[in-house]
Amino acid sequence: MRLNPLDIYNKEFRRGFSVWSYKKEDVDDFLEQVGRDYEEVFNEVNLLKEENEELQKQLDKCKANEKILKQDLERAEEEKEKVEKESDLIVKEAKIKAKEIIEDAQGQIQDYYSRYQKLKELEELFRVRFRTLLETHLEYLEKHEAQVQDQEQSEEETSEDGQSD
Repeated sequence: MRLNPLDIYNKEFRRGFSVWSYKKEDVDDFLEQVGRDYEEVFNEVNLLKEENEELQKQLDKCKANEKILKQDLERAEEEKEKVEKESDLIVKEAKIKAKEIIEDAQGQIQDYYSRYQKLKELEELFRVRFRTLLETHLEYLEKHEAQVQDQEQSEEETSEDGQSD
């Protein structure tokens, strides 16, 4: 059985009549001192127990928070891995799409260049034909003009011949 401070304060000793017995005042003083000291220790132990209980509660809360934080960290790591995989996939798809766009653009450029070359050829052909047409018409006009002049001269000559007669 544990003693509490009241047990120490209320402890009574048997008294003897021999020479070897203790003085009641000394025993009482000692018991009083032991009781005070024991009371201090007892109170301190009780405070420490309460503090220990409070600390144990805080420790339990900390452990629970730690567990939650570990779970959150694991979820964050999983989410990070998922996002990294998704971003890698997006980058790969973007590279493929960019390659397709570049190839398509290069094809269009080649197509436009071919059209451009064809248009240049058609333009050159048009110029040659148009120049030929103009030259032909110019020759025709020159011949026609020469014929008109010849005809006018012959008419003038004929009219001069008819007037001089």
